[in-house]
Amino acid sequence: MDGVLIDSGAHHRAAWRALLDELGVVPAERDYWRLTIGRPSVEAVPLLLGRETSWAEAQRLAARKQEHYRRLAGGGPALVRGVAEFVAELAARERAARRRHLRLAARRRHAPDSRAPARPISRSSWPPRTSGTANPIPRSTC
Repeated sequence: MDGVLIDSGAHHRAAWRALLDELGVVPAERDYWRLTIGRPSVEAVPLLLGRETSWAEAQRLAARKQEHYRRLAGGGPALVRGVAEFVAELAARERAARRRHLRLAARRRHAPDSRAPARPISRSSWPPRTSGTANPIPRSTC
């Protein structure tokens, strides 16, 4: 789903941006967040800051980034552009298919059936009496 229906990267990018803004750091590159792809946050911190950091500082800043991420992700996933419309269209098609199915089923239910008895069935005549067979419904009506 990630990258197809939802974009978890949007929250990660926003979390990195919030951390850098908090630190007053202006990234050297426009697509600075690409440096973080596939890396643990602790490894990405020095790359984003453009300088070496101690392990303790990298861990502290990575934890702060995670706080930003959790806050942002708490609002729900960011959908990939066009997904909401796509899912709405699928739902509309599904509803239309169900309506068609129900209409067809109703037609079949009310259509004359060559197997149906010609006279109305009374309670006393249905189901027919059988002589010890396991299935009380005659084969001709199954």
